Amino acid sequence: MVHGAAVRSLELSDLTGEAKLVEAARLDGWLCSAEAAVTFRYPSGERFNLKAWQLDSCTLAPGSEVAGVTWVQPMAVHTVENGRWQLEPGDAPVRFQGLNLRLWNLWLDAPYGELQDWQGELVEPLLLGSMHYPAGTRVRAFQGNLLFSPIAEAPAVDQRDGKPLEADLSVEQTAGGEVLGTHRNGDVGVIDWLKIAP
Repeated sequence: MVHGAAVRSLELSDLTGEAKLVEAARLDGWLCSAEAAVTFRYPSGERFNLKAWQLDSCTLAPGSEVAGVTWVQPMAVHTVENGRWQLEPGDAPVRFQGLNLRLWNLWLDAPYGELQDWQGELVEPLLLGSMHYPAGTRVRAFQGNLLFSPIAEAPAVDQRDGKPLEADLSVEQTAGGEVLGTHRNGDVGVIDWLKIAP
């Protein structure tokens, strides 16, 4: 038993332990699936002191509700700095904050806690206010609004004048569609990776 959960197997190293659960179990607040390994971390020399173990990562059981969405697919969760948790929902599209997205990451302040941040991409074209975004456009939370960052090969189009958005720009909009402005990608932490052809 580890933190009240029955385990099938346990592998220990100096600072981490990996457990395979017998069945889904609630660990440090998360409902962890038995389908994937669960990892714990502990201080040096505390390998056999289970009270010193802290959950480091697990895969949430399907059907877990996080950030207002019931996730039908398994989702990886792991600790990050300052007590926050990062969730990686996988490739399945979901309806999230009124958008059809493939979410890359969600960050919460505690297990099943408040949503701190998120990022993903549109799985279908979107007309929001005067802006038309193609599928594949990156989108994330930004200062209480939405930040859309189209890729150069598939620019957004401002429907008011029919012109494509200049490359290297992101559009900040409210959820209601009001355009609040544009930002250079580098100024808002958006990285465009270079493609090198052979």
